[in-house]
Amino acid sequence: MDSEKYCIQEVYSEITNDVRVSVSCEPLLANSDPARNVFAFSYTITIENLSPETVQLLERHWIIRSNEQQLAEVVGPGVVGEQPVLEPG
Repeated sequence: MDSEKYCIQEVYSEITNDVRVSVSCEPLLANSDPARNVFAFSYTITIENLSPETVQLLERHWIIRSNEQQLAEVVGPGVVGEQPVLEPG
């Protein structure tokens, strides 16, 4: 499976209020079945504080889409049970 074919770009990145959130995806070959049009991916999310102030991640809101169709929405406190403090830079 060619990751460039299924992950449209290598890294998706957006800056809001001087915080950059970047997402990269990688196809999971063992969990995919292209013949049945079933694909699985792992995601790596990086959060960077670009502001001169300390910030804290209190909650997350992810909208997961495939071909412009919404597949899932995830809303909850922090990430992996944590609410990390992000120092400047």
